[in-house]
Amino acid sequence: MGVEIEIIPDKEHAHLVEVWEALPTKAPNPGLAQPYCCYADTVIFYVRPYMVRPWHHFWLCNGKRRAEKPGTSYEEWDRVETTLRIDAMIDHEGQRFRCYNGRVVWKHKRWWMKRDARLERQP
Repeated sequence: MGVEIEIIPDKEHAHLVEVWEALPTKAPNPGLAQPYCCYADTVIFYVRPYMVRPWHHFWLCNGKRRAEKPGTSYEEWDRVETTLRIDAMIDHEGQRFRCYNGRVVWKHKRWWMKRDARLERQP
């Protein structure tokens, strides 16, 4: 399954482009989900309004079962990894651009990671 990525040149500045990456999530609209970017390429969609988990949360870590006490973390809809990281290099029309920031946006009834990218100087 391919990742849907759109690159949109900035009309005023030729050295800037917007990179839109469709996020593979089933998290609902912004009225029910609050996206939060953490680490370099992870997006967590929390239940809106933030809701503390009232039950134990179990998971495996290095082959061992772990448990988290009730009331120690927030309930999530989903957690996804983006294809592009904050420092990713992309090629567009024969030029190389470096991503330098991003934010999660609801657009066309789905979640997208919108990153800004700047033309990389050639040595």
